[in-house]
Amino acid sequence: MINTIIKTMARNNTFDYPVSLTYALIGNDVCNGHIGTGSMTTPREFYDNVVGALQYLDNVLPNGSHISLVGLVDGRILYDSMHSVFTRLDQLKRTSNMLTFTTS
Repeated sequence: MINTIIKTMARNNTFDYPVSLTYALIGNDVCNGHIGTGSMTTPREFYDNVVGALQYLDNVLPNGSHISLVGLVDGRILYDSMHSVFTRLDQLKRTSNMLTFTTS
């Protein structure tokens, strides 16, 4: 994120009003489609990415700005409550032949 999305924010830290920014720590690499955990973010990479993003924001955001960090949820809770729930795409697949999934 530090090298892509976060740098699309344009702020002038001298002339702009302070901002209230929400930094959501989501787990995109958990649902990455790769078998095993070898392609997931390591704890060190995660730490470095968050600290790097905060350092970047400290230089870009106007004085007086505030950042709220929203932490990751416990994936076990999500799995326990959602693993048997069908999404809209699942429902469409089950009711029509219009949707085809491929694996590679």
